[in-house]
Amino acid sequence: MSVTVKFDKEACIARIKNAAEGEALLITSKQVLKDSNKYCPKDQGTLISSSLTNSQPEKGKLVWKTPYARHLYYGIIMVDPLTGKACFPIDDGKGGEILVSRKGVKKEKSNREFHFANGRQKLWCHYAKSKHLKEWQKAFDTVFKNEMRKK
Repeated sequence: MSVTVKFDKEACIARIKNAAEGEALLITSKQVLKDSNKYCPKDQGTLISSSLTNSQPEKGKLVWKTPYARHLYYGIIMVDPLTGKACFPIDDGKGGEILVSRKGVKKEKSNREFHFANGRQKLWCHYAKSKHLKEWQKAFDTVFKNEMRKK
């Protein structure tokens, strides 16, 4: 008696790739974004909103896109090279003040760091990873296994 087994290596690789880069990547990326935004600095919510608009979780690409996202991520205060200040107050015409910067000035790094409140962090993705990596791995594994079981 003989047994013949045919193994389609390319089909097997394609199936694994589709499972990993499909639903598993999407679900995990959405969770990473949600968990990272728990630690993202928040004033008016624009930075967090930018991540919801500019990220592509189906590709595993998470993006916070505002003019200040980069220096908040690294926690460094950027200053006007002429004034040495991040911004200055001007009258808002309503009895209050607003903070502005000189137009067109490319700011430079200072030696000062931001101090965030309410559990918000610089390097918020890295911090979220330190807190949630095992959960993310479990979520990915669960979805990946379910995808591999599908016929």
